[in-house]
Amino acid sequence: MIIANEDMLSQVWINLLDNAIKFSPSDSEIKIDINSNDQQIHISIHDNGPGIDLNKQKYILIKFHHGDASHSSPSNGLGLSIAHKIIALHGGTIRIARSDEIGTTFEVTLPSR
Repeated sequence: MIIANEDMLSQVWINLLDNAIKFSPSDSEIKIDINSNDQQIHISIHDNGPGIDLNKQKYILIKFHHGDASHSSPSNGLGLSIAHKIIALHGGTIRIARSDEIGTTFEVTLPSR
């Protein structure tokens, strides 16, 4: 259980799931895992997209950054930076746990109460 702003966290999940859908091939699976202990809740979302280049990963949570250099998908570059800010306001973290040619996994950690 966590104490949080439902609307704000909803924006985080919408953004992460929208990106997972947008960058995954058709008919692929998106995996969501939720684990918790006494102090934290860990949520991971894994897609089957092309991955995020290692050099771009450090910028992916910055406002107006586009991970997709071709800009072939419509984006203003704000989604992940907003998600990052919302998670930080809740005392949590968001990070790329893994990203390679078989997909990307974002991990969100929130304090439980």
